[in-house]
Amino acid sequence: MAKTTELERFVSPIPPQQGPLPVENVESQTIGPLKIKSGVWLDERGKQMLAVDVTNESSVPIRGYLLTTSFFRSRHWARIRRVSTKQLEIHGNPSDYLAPGSTWVAGPRKFSYLPDGTLASYKISVDLVVFADGSTFGPKKSQESDEVLGMFDGIDAANRMRQEVSVNR
Repeated sequence: MAKTTELERFVSPIPPQQGPLPVENVESQTIGPLKIKSGVWLDERGKQMLAVDVTNESSVPIRGYLLTTSFFRSRHWARIRRVSTKQLEIHGNPSDYLAPGSTWVAGPRKFSYLPDGTLASYKISVDLVVFADGSTFGPKKSQESDEVLGMFDGIDAANRMRQEVSVNR
């Protein structure tokens, strides 16, 4: 078994059969090529966590995506905090891309709570989707979108170097 790198723990998707799937207050929305299902998942201590799974609704494989989740005070829609979720295939292996109709699960996120102890409202948006052909979808408002694109540039460069070394042997 290969050693898990820090990058893999940070951005790699989880197979649905191993991941934290939403089980309570489940919501579903489709944004561009992604069908996003979210809701409450209970961790091993019974703490409510936000679970998200994403299905590729397009006809093209996806290399990765960046979602942002904003938590709000319901009454005033004042944002409490924002978190990002990056899910990438980090080895440049096309067979591991998010195939059409397939699902990736994100690591669970802590919910924000209102002063009365109830869960804050949240909204998930798509900032960036990177397809297998290099095309993209999304507004790319976040600096993290540039980071994701840079990660793919690095992955592709490392793979090209490995291929050159193996050809020159």
